[in-house]
Amino acid sequence: MVSSSGSGSAWESLCSFCIEFSDYSLSYQRALFPYFVLHDHIHARNVAKLARKLADFVGANKPAHRALLECAAYLHDCGMALPPRLVNELKLTENAIKRDSPRTAAVLKEKLGKNYNNYFKNGVLRLSSKTPLSYLDAYVLRKLHPWTSALYIEKHLPALLESADLRPLRASEVVRPLALLAKWHNSSIKPSDHTCEVGGYTVELKPLAEVLRLADAADFSRRRGKFIYEHLAGDFKTEYPSVLKHWIFKMAVEDVRISYERRALLVELERGGSWEEVKAKLAGLLFFELASNFLHDYEHFAESLEKRPGIVALIEDREADLTGWLDDIGKTGERLKNLKSKTLVEESKELENYASNLLQTLKSEIEAGELERGASAQAFELSAFIEDFDIFDALAHALYEGDAVTLSKLLEFIAGKCPQAEVLLNRILPRY
Repeated sequence: MVSSSGSGSAWESLCSFCIEFSDYSLSYQRALFPYFVLHDHIHARNVAKLARKLADFVGANKPAHRALLECAAYLHDCGMALPPRLVNELKLTENAIKRDSPRTAAVLKEKLGKNYNNYFKNGVLRLSSKTPLSYLDAYVLRKLHPWTSALYIEKHLPALLESADLRPLRASEVVRPLALLAKWHNSSIKPSDHTCEVGGYTVELKPLAEVLRLADAADFSRRRGKFIYEHLAGDFKTEYPSVLKHWIFKMAVEDVRISYERRALLVELERGGSWEEVKAKLAGLLFFELASNFLHDYEHFAESLEKRPGIVALIEDREADLTGWLDDIGKTGERLKNLKSKTLVEESKELENYASNLLQTLKSEIEAGELERGASAQAFELSAFIEDFDIFDALAHALYEGDAVTLSKLLEFIAGKCPQAEVLLNRILPRY
């Protein structure tokens, strides 16, 4: 907990309130939409812990820095835990999205097609009133939650903070910074050089935004879902098959922690399993979690703050410093992401039946579960799942099933299509 002589109770009251609010509100995110890896209060706690360590790394150690970081960590995803009615009341405009992130607006238009106009009929975001959210509504809210989080904080946090004794702090001092940090936590929006006065301290928000963003990206270990994985994984496998990879590869990472002494992130891979399982888990860590979900924010952090923490993988009884290979890992991940499961059907005789059955099961499950929804939404969901179903999905399903034979064939296929992946895996995890 943050404390400071002179106004310790104010900082503590602020943080305690945000923690309590997070515990209550973010747990609702699971009920709203379970389609994506959870952005709940457990995730918020993990981000807060990582942010505190990164704050030491960049020297953001004033009480105001620590309080704003901790509170922002607990609030940054609150816009994903709102029922549709509250989202609609925020009146997020299409122009605000285009102003802050033209790319986000462009991606939404491309992905949603003719459905896009249903969400911005009058230039203002409007979701349907269904709970849980449809996959389509959940996709839109996930893309836009940095804005909905910021708007919710600005609109509702001042009144909520009236119950907390923040003296000598004023609620008006913290609301705007927290809203900006929540909006900037996502890599789609570039933070600006914004300076504010909070509790007698002059605070530059841009470094805090970079810390929060990297801490958010670094929460890719089993800590994020270990308590409910067993309850949800089976449903994901059959009902939302393309979500399984977001769980499987995180469950394969025992821990992600920041060592201030070593100036590095330590990423510990789960111990045990067959050779094929360990290699597949490492491939998921390197080319999915790091390449697709982490490296962009890591590079942005390093360039913006001119500080580059190392990245060290802990695998069984050895260490591998990944820092010098990150560029290769990122490029390899991009190549592998383009290996769609349809390619397995078309180009691999050994995997043709496996991939065909996987895709057919996927299509049947989605069609069976989505008959009551509109044709346009169903068409979107089918294309989103099937067209994007890739080699990482196939690896995740084989890992879940413990199918060492299929894992071996998938790894051979990867080696043939992308030799650089095999080179990196063998460097980091030599078999003998």
